[in-house]
Amino acid sequence: MEAKLDERGAGFPVSQAPFGSAGVLPITWMYIAMTGAEGLTESTRTAVLSANYIARSLSDVFPTLYSGDGGLVAHECILDLRPMTKASGVTAEDVCKRLVDFGFHAPTLAFPVAGTLMVEPTESESLEELDRFIEAMRTIHAEMQEIADGKIELADSVVRNAPHTAQVLTADEWDRSYPRSQAAYPVPSLRRVKYWSPVGRVDNAAGDRNLVCSCPPIEAFDAANAAAAAGEEN
Repeated sequence: MEAKLDERGAGFPVSQAPFGSAGVLPITWMYIAMTGAEGLTESTRTAVLSANYIARSLSDVFPTLYSGDGGLVAHECILDLRPMTKASGVTAEDVCKRLVDFGFHAPTLAFPVAGTLMVEPTESESLEELDRFIEAMRTIHAEMQEIADGKIELADSVVRNAPHTAQVLTADEWDRSYPRSQAAYPVPSLRRVKYWSPVGRVDNAAGDRNLVCSCPPIEAFDAANAAAAAGEEN
């Protein structure tokens, strides 16, 4: 079938982009088809309830932006870290790095507002997991408060030095101003779900601007194919 092009020479847009991936369409369709009307309704209710549960549970430490007239949010909540950043110097990026020590992939950073985290728990997260995330965020807030109170220097803090790798935590020498246990297991509930970061703090901007591929060079595959071909001939 001949592809139809628009006046720009591009195919019909998918997902609001001229060259968007058509793969998003069958994924969405399959989710809707398998979940069904009742399942979609229940999923929506659960996602909205989860987001509001997080927002309310953290409201005394991290206010939520853009709530409705009744103080409710939709399926995601935007946690405002800017007041604590101003008081402590700990950035939203620092919090993202520290969440890795708790076993969490960071929420959306700096969108739609710089200095915030957009948390979207979705319908798939259990109440236990939501409570674990809330405990992690409250623990990080307490660590930020210690810096704001002048009890520890930002540069020497567990937040600024996160995430902590297994290699760092198991080394014979420990020269940090905080105990290993605080770095490795910030809360007791982590002991059975601990994720060990493979790398420590990196310069994100430098990494984005200087892509380094860890895979073998193309020449290595040529050599391997040549060796395989030679083996078949013999």
